[in-house]
Amino acid sequence: FSSSSPSGWRIINSNSNSNTMLPRHSIGKMVVGVVFAALVWGATAKHVSGLMESGEWRFMSKFCFNGPKSNPGILKIKAETDIDGHKLGLYSDESFSWPKVYGVDIPCQKKLQAEERLPNGTYVCPSGFCPCKKTPWDIPSKQSYKTETDVSQTQRPHFWYMAAAHCDSEINLWYDLHFINSGSGWDEEFSCDEQGLLTMYIFFFCLFFVGTIVHLYGVQSLRRAQAWHAVVKLLTCSVVLQLLSLFLYLIHYSVYSQNGYGAPGVKGLATVLDASSQLVFIVLLVVLGKGWTISKTTLDQKKLLLILFALYTFTYFAFFVWVVAGQDEASTTYVYESPPGIVIVCLRVITLIWFLYCIIPTHNQENDPAKRKFFKFLASIYSIWFLALPVMVAIAALLSPWVRFKTVTGITLCITSLAMGVLGFLLWPTRASQYFRISAPELLAGSTAYDEL
Repeated sequence: FSSSSPSGWRIINSNSNSNTMLPRHSIGKMVVGVVFAALVWGATAKHVSGLMESGEWRFMSKFCFNGPKSNPGILKIKAETDIDGHKLGLYSDESFSWPKVYGVDIPCQKKLQAEERLPNGTYVCPSGFCPCKKTPWDIPSKQSYKTETDVSQTQRPHFWYMAAAHCDSEINLWYDLHFINSGSGWDEEFSCDEQGLLTMYIFFFCLFFVGTIVHLYGVQSLRRAQAWHAVVKLLTCSVVLQLLSLFLYLIHYSVYSQNGYGAPGVKGLATVLDASSQLVFIVLLVVLGKGWTISKTTLDQKKLLLILFALYTFTYFAFFVWVVAGQDEASTTYVYESPPGIVIVCLRVITLIWFLYCIIPTHNQENDPAKRKFFKFLASIYSIWFLALPVMVAIAALLSPWVRFKTVTGITLCITSLAMGVLGFLLWPTRASQYFRISAPELLAGSTAYDEL
């Protein structure tokens, strides 16, 4: 069937064959699935499968198909059950569809009755925003069910939500859903809100790889001069952690582009490394703001610094757990709008205040013109870095869900690259001697103040 409407989408070419047996996964996909099922991060792929054994009506997965200038999207459905009466429903993100049924306390049958039946047996939603075909899909018992549907949208990208229902008893259904944005090259496995991430991570990994090589060359020069300062060590640690994080993200999205599953556990590890890189970078900026190894040889308020680091660590851990176990997969809310995300944003603002509280007196007490210039530049540039996260959260709230994640990710990676690149430039061996108070090799050797961090 084919239909179009002013509301902006149509579903065409739905072919069903209830007698076709399901093909088995290839050995390669089985290996990937077994390996990464053992890791903690839950699957976020757009090729999803599983077994539902409870509830009358349950969310299965969501996907954002591309807008009007692209090829029709493809939805492939496979299902098996031993019980009659199972149905699968496809809902749009329009106000009269998914929001009317999800999280709303209404009977199961009402959730399936989003259409008005016409005399010819077709189903049409209010405002003509429904496929000109019979929905929901009825799943026969004791045989393999397979269907494929093309989705074309004429206005903007839409999120589509799949749900399973058995209104007479509880659901007992095995399913396999595969969403494809056809004609999108290596992005076809990606939802519209994630398209471009693979290209983005390829670019930033290459950028960080080159930058890390250059930085390590400078580190080697400092090591030969026995002047590898603790603050440079912190920067090196942050840069290497960020590089490893980008590499693991690249692995995940590269695998994802091939099979729609990705490497979820690797992605989880990448998130941990990214958070660790940020923590180390924050500590580095605070100790620089205090003038440690630049204007003074001792580090004061160490307990307060330790408390701050512990708060960040605990909050990032809570954030990670929330994303893995507590995040509603059906929601399009930005992750930093979650309770632990809000705490992280607040901590970033508090750290900015403390950073300025430390660096302003340090600047005022410094008599060396080069060091005063360094502190002034540091305060100006990295105040913006501290504010970047709260500003990005505010911007994310204004963006459409189908562009939010990839836009925020791209801007965040740009800001991170600039922040680390600028600090690496400032602490390059030919400039480091202008700033560091502990610069002579004989002073470095065995210095407690140098190693106390």
